[in-house]
Amino acid sequence: MIAHIGNVQNKILGQRAFQGKVREVRNNSTTSNNVVTYPTIITVSNEDLKLRPGMTADVSVLSDERGRFVLQDNEKTQVVAERLLQPQFCLRAGKRYDANATILPEAVAA
Repeated sequence: MIAHIGNVQNKILGQRAFQGKVREVRNNSTTSNNVVTYPTIITVSNEDLKLRPGMTADVSVLSDERGRFVLQDNEKTQVVAERLLQPQFCLRAGKRYDANATILPEAVAA
C-alpha cells in the first residue's frame, strides 16, 4: 500500500506532504473524546529529518496493483491500465474513514 502523508500537524512544516509505504495498521485502537485512533507504521523518506516520532498527520492510503485492468466509468467509456491505484482508507485527526464510495469505477482484470 502507498500512503500519502499530508497535513502534518506542525507549524514548522506548514502544508508539506510526504510519500511512504504502510507497513502495519494495528487493530488495537484507542478512543478519546469520540475519536478512534489506530496506531499505524509507515516507512517514509525523511532525509531532512523534518518528521519526528509521534507527530500527528492526516494520511490517505492507496492500494497499488500491477497488471492489466479495464476501467469503465458510468458512461461506459473504457480505458486499459497497467497500474491500478485505489483508495483504501484515510485517517483524519486519528479517525479512520473507509473508501467504499459507489462513485469509484470498477476495475476488471484484462
